[in-house]
Amino acid sequence: MQDKNSGRNESKYKADPKNNPLRAFGVADCAPADALVIGFDNGAGNCCAVLAETNVDGKINYRRMYFDAAGATTNLYTVLTLAGEQEILGKEGLRTQGKDKKLYVNFKRPPGTDEARQTYAGDFEAPSYEALMRRFFQSALAAVFQYNKSYLAGTGKKRAIVFVGRPASQIWEQHALDYQKLLGEGLSIPDFDGKIDLVIYSEPQAAMAYEYSQGKVQTQETVLIVDCGSSTFDAVLVHGREIIAEYSRQLGAGEIEKLMLDQLLAQDDGQALQSVDARLQMREDKLRRLVGAGNWGEHVAQLRTKKEDFYGQEGQNGDPNLMYSVQLQTETSVETVRRFIDGEFMHQVIRGIPIRVMDSYQNAPGIAYGFAEYPSFYHATEAFLQEARAKCEQKGQAAENIRVILTGGASVMPFIGELVRKCFGKTAFGVDKDGNPLDRSENPAFSVGEGLAFMGYVELLKRKVYRDAKAEIVERVNGASDKLRGIVCEPYLDASWQSLVRDLKVWSETDRFGDTLASGVQGDGVPIPVDQINKQVQQSIGAFGAEIGAQVAELMEPVLGKIDKKLAFSVKKEDIGQVLGSTAPLGVVTFNKKDLLGFVSSWQIKSTDQSLSVDVRKHVFQDVLKRADRIRNATRAQLWKKAEYAVPGISQKIIDSMIRTLDNYINKITPYLVERYGG
Repeated sequence: MQDKNSGRNESKYKADPKNNPLRAFGVADCAPADALVIGFDNGAGNCCAVLAETNVDGKINYRRMYFDAAGATTNLYTVLTLAGEQEILGKEGLRTQGKDKKLYVNFKRPPGTDEARQTYAGDFEAPSYEALMRRFFQSALAAVFQYNKSYLAGTGKKRAIVFVGRPASQIWEQHALDYQKLLGEGLSIPDFDGKIDLVIYSEPQAAMAYEYSQGKVQTQETVLIVDCGSSTFDAVLVHGREIIAEYSRQLGAGEIEKLMLDQLLAQDDGQALQSVDARLQMREDKLRRLVGAGNWGEHVAQLRTKKEDFYGQEGQNGDPNLMYSVQLQTETSVETVRRFIDGEFMHQVIRGIPIRVMDSYQNAPGIAYGFAEYPSFYHATEAFLQEARAKCEQKGQAAENIRVILTGGASVMPFIGELVRKCFGKTAFGVDKDGNPLDRSENPAFSVGEGLAFMGYVELLKRKVYRDAKAEIVERVNGASDKLRGIVCEPYLDASWQSLVRDLKVWSETDRFGDTLASGVQGDGVPIPVDQINKQVQQSIGAFGAEIGAQVAELMEPVLGKIDKKLAFSVKKEDIGQVLGSTAPLGVVTFNKKDLLGFVSSWQIKSTDQSLSVDVRKHVFQDVLKRADRIRNATRAQLWKKAEYAVPGISQKIIDSMIRTLDNYINKITPYLVERYGG
């Protein structure tokens, strides 16, 4: 059973999420026009929600959803604040005052892991990371339906399918179903009385789809899409519309705000920043002495805004001289620690403090104890890009021939672009119209969210095409039973007639079979060379399947368009030919004496054991040849009856084979749909 709004389903699915994400997460498919299709970029630092719709031209448009009453906040800080009974999302919680205020930040963890089940650190009530992830997501989704109610209600739709992003790492992929269950447990949206389903979808795949949909990637171009998020850095290598390699690390820009606070707390104690263990011990000691407004989580969230102000929107026009302060309790007083958030400060944060990066893969080479340490965030990022480059080269793609596209909030930081050019060459981001290297790639803030919405719509469209095509195949094959019986019967009819004529000719001219009609026509029936005839039947069935396939493809064309011939929907004859199965009942045909000889001749030849002269045998043979149509019609009726029992099984095997072909076909057409329905 499925809860009304929980997105949970007790059925156990083993479908591949990359080929059929709806079934993999227990979500019943539907026509995209019948549901609200929402992409939700559930980032560790920021999140956004995007609704996918089609315009009059049939292209997919994006509508960015609001998270507040002002209708302006379309990108939400992943910060959850509790102030008494009030639950506040995003930056607004940073401005809220009150001694009972509790603020939570940086709580995104791979679900189903021990780390995710740990309690949240801080000097306040400590829920688990999993509880915080669920609570924030459900509150944010509720805000989407609340503050976009007038528009969403106006669509009249009673079902919403939310495609939620996940990092590409192996850990996140393995726990995708856990993530769906975690986010959907007890989900209830007061402002939506319909059904809500959750589908977990790869963020890098969504980012790739967005770039293709916007026409930013040429069909046969090799591109590395790097998503620099707050919890993970992901890279996907794309060639010919398909992902050919992936790489991810649990390295996220959310670590930078923590390093900023650590540097501030360390004051001038350089030893405290020389190792990860020393820094974490210093952090623990200093946090116990924090006084005044804010706790660790709030300072981290506030420093995130400082970081964004320092680098500026889209990495431009930043403020190089910012100030931040904390208050620490000493033995006799309260000390205020102030630091300028300037170039020197950020240089030390990025390049001078050792960090520890958790592993993203099981049994990864060079990784011990589930993590790796680097001299700085800068070095960890460089290692990530170098490993991504190695993955490219393993696939035969030279770094110098790859264009890099950066997405994600952290990509605005100049050092990211610097490292990309260092690892992939000075033209890594491409060149302008004059051939000069570009400084950076385009960085749409909503690329993942819009990509999730887009891919959600495409996935629903794919399943509708699949469902309609499957129904059409079943109807057309089952409706052609008489044609299939004919396909099976005619080769056996020809073979049985040829076998009869061949034996009678020998009988009429020689005594090879004796001089009686019984032995001459093989009284137990005329044997048919089944193996030889089956090849002919198989070819005919293959042609029949290809004909049905062409008809189905024609019906699919208004949705799919005329796509690449390499993926044109068809049924291979050699595949369909194997469905014939056993034809033992058709392997022997018997002949009635009156059908064979006619009434007069059969009366004259009173017994099939009657000895006949050579002249009579020749006369009988010629008489049989004259009666060919009568004999063939009688034989056809006999074979038609036998085929009645064989055709249903043959029909089902044809349907099964065609649907397998359809499965493979549907799984391959995603890139074509992305380009067809892109902006």
